[in-house]
Amino acid sequence: MKKMKFISCLVLLMLAIPQTGNAQFLKKLGKALETVNQTLETINQTLDPEKKTQQAAEKVVEEKKAEATQAVTNVVNNATQTVAAKVAEYVAPEFLVRISGNKVNVRKTPTTSGEVVTQAGAGTLYEFVSEQDGWFEVKVPGSAENCYVSATVAAKVALATVPRTDKGIVKAAGTDLIYQKTVNTSKYSLITNYTITQGSQAGEVEAYYNEHGAYADGRFIPAEEYYMKGKQLGWCIVLDQMQNTFSEEWEKMESPIVIYAADATGRKVVIAGETYTLTRESY
Repeated sequence: MKKMKFISCLVLLMLAIPQTGNAQFLKKLGKALETVNQTLETINQTLDPEKKTQQAAEKVVEEKKAEATQAVTNVVNNATQTVAAKVAEYVAPEFLVRISGNKVNVRKTPTTSGEVVTQAGAGTLYEFVSEQDGWFEVKVPGSAENCYVSATVAAKVALATVPRTDKGIVKAAGTDLIYQKTVNTSKYSLITNYTITQGSQAGEVEAYYNEHGAYADGRFIPAEEYYMKGKQLGWCIVLDQMQNTFSEEWEKMESPIVIYAADATGRKVVIAGETYTLTRESY
């Protein structure tokens, strides 16, 4: 109503203007009308409750559309992560290879002239990959590289016959199983401990390594200690991260440490190719 009254006044004003010499006045009046129309449009937007309500409704719709889009994105991301986790799950081999000789050369290629990767002690276990021309192609759990051992100093065994590491070697969090190895020579005495416990996450294993000793003349051997953690794979444990006592950062180990049961009782384990005996439990 206010808008109509205002326009009527302008029409009457235009009629009252003399017809001669009014071109310049009409031009100025046209510009004034544009300003008035813009002002009226602003006022109408402010005063029109229906338009305000429509704008508010459109804003709500846009917000709901954004929430729905984000919800769909979250579902897709979660599904992708779940699939990736399943793909990354460890699949145990059907067979293992057990070393029967002492200080057996493990090589990069299936030949006696192949580069020696390491030497394995009697009882060491590897994952079986294949067999060819008197050689076993094997893999260290947690490693992406394959290596070879001669079939004359190793044997293929079924996984089902190997004691499991998730039955007795690792107990609930808060229970530490301490496995120990002692070496006594005419020159020194050295004690090495691995304290093994369940980690904070499912399938995670933590270990504390401590080595100390003394020389025959009474001098102490500098102690060495650090923390490790890794994964429980059922037939073995792979420790692949390390943290020393002076740092809070976990570092990826170049050569993972593999632990597996030496007998069904869980009182003896093989750690990095050496046999350790359960000495005590601490709580």
